[in-house]
Amino acid sequence: MKEIANCIRTMRQKHRMTQAELAQALGVQYQTVSKWETEVTVPDVGMLPRIADYFGISMDELFGRKQAGCSGEIPEDQLRFLLRTYSQMYGPEAGPWNVSVENKYLMYRFAEFFEKNFQVRETDDICNIGIGAGEWDEYLSWKLKKGTLTSIDRLEICCRQLEQRLIAEENPNKVRVIRADAGELTLEGQFDIVTMVGSTVTESGMGLTLVEKAMDFVKAGGALYYQSMDSGEDSDRVIRAAHSRGMKLGAFAADDAYGFSCR
Repeated sequence: MKEIANCIRTMRQKHRMTQAELAQALGVQYQTVSKWETEVTVPDVGMLPRIADYFGISMDELFGRKQAGCSGEIPEDQLRFLLRTYSQMYGPEAGPWNVSVENKYLMYRFAEFFEKNFQVRETDDICNIGIGAGEWDEYLSWKLKKGTLTSIDRLEICCRQLEQRLIAEENPNKVRVIRADAGELTLEGQFDIVTMVGSTVTESGMGLTLVEKAMDFVKAGGALYYQSMDSGEDSDRVIRAAHSRGMKLGAFAADDAYGFSCR
């Protein structure tokens, strides 16, 4: 049934699971989940309650009788939100910057530095502080293998925008979005890679305090990618703070193309 197929696919994506992971959780072959979602086959009668229980939904919801999220369509309010936020990216205020060669160049330099100096291992967990428009978080999500991405921002609009985009784009990777002030946030565990790029530090007003918080998120043997666009920042202070935590400078780049001080 189409309703069941849509519901399984929607709930799996909502939980940021691959078909193989859901199959393992339910004790079936991953091809079986694929066949359910494409309506090639329907789950056995005995499997239906297990699927519903696993996702914490009712049988009515599994059969599409309740809960808009299982209809396979984006709810109307979410659709309007996505259309509005996508259009704002190219509106009068942000559009000229987002389509500019300066912005394209900076985004390329961010990614180029990451590709050259960071290797994401099989189970690495990544954290990014400062979601903004979300492009960097989406880039990082596709670097994941069996690990996770934790994206943090204090603005609700940034968090919701990233969450809805991941769902709408059917991003299969494990991404956790947290709305919080990173400077005041306490998390269980640490990360293999922590990134903070763009104007995050400048906009936060916390300066070195936020950078030090990011350093504290890095587990032993992990790495921090910190990129600054504040020409007045004292790089030596940043390096001393890192050294005090047993970290060392592994790579550095400076670029002042188009009048920006990017380090």
